[in-house]
Amino acid sequence: MLTLCTSGVHIRRKQVRRLYSFVESEDLHNHDTLAMTVLAMNCVVREHHNRNLISYLRKPIKRLKKLQHEDGSFGNIHTSGLATQALMAAAEDHPDWNLTKALDFFLKEQQPDGSFGNLLATLTVLPVLAGQIGRASCRERV
Repeated sequence: MLTLCTSGVHIRRKQVRRLYSFVESEDLHNHDTLAMTVLAMNCVVREHHNRNLISYLRKPIKRLKKLQHEDGSFGNIHTSGLATQALMAAAEDHPDWNLTKALDFFLKEQQPDGSFGNLLATLTVLPVLAGQIGRASCRERV
């Protein structure tokens, strides 16, 4: 859904309802799935101007915020990258979480070669550090 949304493909109501069912179910998915669902839902809100879905994001965003640890992480580096992306994408409407601690966590985890341990971790963290979450779509040149 996230790929379809960012590429500008029409999102059907049935697809949005399915996404919403993921958002509403508290025990059917892990934290990574929750973060990806929030990213996709936020994309539908922003890219397709479907602002009435913002209210559906409140509950899962609240759950994501509660996952943040004292060190700024959300568990492992992968989950932290996805959760931070999701919260940054929704920051305009949900600013009350600690981005600074999350960024500090990522910088502490960065390896001497610039990576974050492996390719997947690096791919989830780099957009956060570049500050490009929720600012550009795939249809725009950045």
